Amino acid sequence: MLPGETEYSPYLNDSQFGDYVIDPDVKAIAKGVCNGFDQRKLAIGSLYLQKEGTFFVATNEDPVYIAGGSGRLCPDVGATLAALETACNRKAHCVGKPGSFALGVMLADHFGGERDRWSDPDYLKQFCYVGDNLWTDVGFGNNSGIGSVLVLTGISKLEQHSEEI
Repeated sequence: MLPGETEYSPYLNDSQFGDYVIDPDVKAIAKGVCNGFDQRKLAIGSLYLQKEGTFFVATNEDPVYIAGGSGRLCPDVGATLAALETACNRKAHCVGKPGSFALGVMLADHFGGERDRWSDPDYLKQFCYVGDNLWTDVGFGNNSGIGSVLVLTGISKLEQHSEEI
């Protein structure tokens, strides 16, 4: 809460936004899943990202996920990330799919002794990523230089049926 506030409000009025004091010790903003994402968090996050040198990282760029057994699509990190990127005119460094960062983490955890081979395309051919999202899962395989398998469940199943409509 801002000084003088007695309860949380998801909004900042112009005066509160203009007077908001950012913490100079904050060096990075990480955008991940946040079911309570609101106008206030967008505004404050954009303030920090307007400060030169603030590192901006995102967990993933998935725009939606399937909520429960209903089959309904719920906004995911990518949807709210797009709002924050637009508000501060910056692009986050994505450490999740479809970026290749996670492959290095997985290889370090399980194949650390073979680090000198990680950049060899022939070595990478032995790995395959299985997922249900063409953009993030197959994209991860392509961006990482490994194979990928798209299973027609989850998001890919919904995308397949939406084309039939």
